Amino acid sequence: MRRLLERGVYIQFDTLGRVGSRLGGVDDGKVALGIVELIKAGYGDRILLSQDVCHKIELKKYGGTGYSYVLEFVVPELTRLGVTAEQIHKILVENPRRVLTFAAPAALRATARDAMLEESIETDERRKPSAMKPAGEPRAAGKKHV
Repeated sequence: MRRLLERGVYIQFDTLGRVGSRLGGVDDGKVALGIVELIKAGYGDRILLSQDVCHKIELKKYGGTGYSYVLEFVVPELTRLGVTAEQIHKILVENPRRVLTFAAPAALRATARDAMLEESIETDERRKPSAMKPAGEPRAAGKKHV
């Protein structure tokens, strides 16, 4: 996992508050401890938190954890474990804002910009008079001039 994080990927802790899955549940307390370790290792800017509320039974009205589980239970646990308000803000606000902008990372933007520049230069080279056929030269029969 750390090798992936070093390459710049995000790690998302999903299904927080989910109880009783077929594969067994992961204890959210252990997830919180893992998040603290990742922050200490310098990956706080790569962490995302989420939960799934996709069935009526998961709403508070029907006995589920509802939409507020992360804020009501996970955040206080992270705070109890020593995560600062600034680090929590980064995880809950800044990281999702950055990942959901759908903008290419700077390295990819630079690569795309360089490719467009090269294409532009090649197009300009083809437009130079030296690259064009002399005006009086006949075209091959049956070929259209493009």
